[in-house]
Amino acid sequence: MKHPLSVINPFTTAIIYLVIASLWIIYSDYFLELLINKPELITKFQTIKGLFFIVVSCLLFYFLAKISENNVLEARKEAEKELINLQKLAEASPIGIIFIEPDGSIRFANEMAERIFGIDNKTFLSLSYNDHDWGLKTMQGKDVLAEERPFNQVLESKESVFGTKYRIGDKDQYMFISINAAPIFIQEDRIEGVVCAITDITDTIESNNRIKEHKERYELLVDESPFSVVIHQFNKIIFVNPMAVKLLQAESEEELIGLNILDIIDPKYIQETLDREAKFLRGEELSYPFEMKVKSVKGNLIPIEIISIPFTSDSALAVQVVAIDISDRLNKEKILEATLNEKSALLSEIHHRVKNNMAIISGLMQLQAFEIEDTMLKSILFDSVSRIKTIALIHEQMYRSHNLSGIKLDRNLEHMIEDISTHYADKTNLKITYKLEPIVLNINQAVSCALFINEAVSNLYKFILKDNDDASCVVACNESSGIVRLSLQINGTELVEEKLEEHNQKLSIQLMGLMANQLYGEMKLTTNESGALIELSFDKEKKLKGSAESRLVS
Repeated sequence: MKHPLSVINPFTTAIIYLVIASLWIIYSDYFLELLINKPELITKFQTIKGLFFIVVSCLLFYFLAKISENNVLEARKEAEKELINLQKLAEASPIGIIFIEPDGSIRFANEMAERIFGIDNKTFLSLSYNDHDWGLKTMQGKDVLAEERPFNQVLESKESVFGTKYRIGDKDQYMFISINAAPIFIQEDRIEGVVCAITDITDTIESNNRIKEHKERYELLVDESPFSVVIHQFNKIIFVNPMAVKLLQAESEEELIGLNILDIIDPKYIQETLDREAKFLRGEELSYPFEMKVKSVKGNLIPIEIISIPFTSDSALAVQVVAIDISDRLNKEKILEATLNEKSALLSEIHHRVKNNMAIISGLMQLQAFEIEDTMLKSILFDSVSRIKTIALIHEQMYRSHNLSGIKLDRNLEHMIEDISTHYADKTNLKITYKLEPIVLNINQAVSCALFINEAVSNLYKFILKDNDDASCVVACNESSGIVRLSLQINGTELVEEKLEEHNQKLSIQLMGLMANQLYGEMKLTTNESGALIELSFDKEKKLKGSAESRLVS
């Protein structure tokens, strides 16, 4: 702790001493004359007084000198402590620090400086700045002259040098550094030394180079892109690429820069655009691409498809819009739609005419059957009429359907079986129930399935149930893992195959087998004491190529 009197400066001390000494000299003699009447005694006391004054002065000078000495020692300790703290701070610094004396000798170098230059501390402190080859080169690789080094520039100008960038190291192992140098003055014009701060900026330079490279690639990509790119910020257009200039029918980029983005959007789409922007700001997901129309500089409406990409530019939100002119695509879609409508109408007409022709053929065969007295021949003709009607039913459904590529099997089966049941309503009381799941097949598969069911149900009425009025039948269809299954569960009769053979219906069994074969499927006919089960299963993915398929005849 400093002595309380150490705060008194030398001039104040001298004045105080002058005043006290003067008062002592003047008033001490006066008091001696008042107290002592003998002159010889006064002389003796004056001598004693003088000696006392000398002793007191010596003590005072000793006291003041001691205080000064303590202050100097304390100041030295504080300075040494501050120096140690500064050295610790310098050693811990991520920046290389070197202190160079005016003659070029290096007084201090921290650990980071040793790492940057690859020199240990002992060698560092033995170097002379001007005599050592530091390997400094410009950023372009040129050698740096001695007078161009930061230390010499500071000594010459007595001013600080900031941000001087250099390249050091061997080829393919370059390090980039930035040096700040500042003079340390003892007096106003006398330099004690120069402190240099060296920062490794290799990562920064490489990052900047990568950013520059990516920017150049981005600019090249955007400029050469076949898509229109528009960037807007605060609804003001700040960038357009050449394709956007062409899309908006402008003469140059300058004609578009600064325009309000809403001014080039068709008014019909402005509210929807603002709603989408509000959703984006709320963090909601948006669907892309988005179709809209924009107004060109010449006032033409242009249909486009866009994708908006938000990003941050200058600490503010900006939006990059990538757009493509879809005028040609929409025109082609209109032409394609018209063509498809025409083909659909044509196909519907074809199915309608096929259905009508089959109706004529079946009508003629029915008329012929009515004229024939032979019962067996008449039955054969009516069986053929039933088969023709089954095929005609498929074409009728295709004609009435909006989907020309598929037939709803469940709806077709129920309609067909009801038509057969109406024909045999007076011969049996067969109760039919349905368990039909929605299944869509192509026309060839639907025809084969319909013919299979037609044969099964027709013979069920004519022969299998001829002597049984209490029988029932469950017609089912379902699909699982691409496999379609049709089944007729007959209750109240048995020996189905024997009854068909008894009535010479081998053709029906053969036709059912052929239909299964054409579908690349399998037919099963099983009987038990309570009834029989007729099953057909096939893979829906195995498409038939047409009714002339080679598998039709085995």
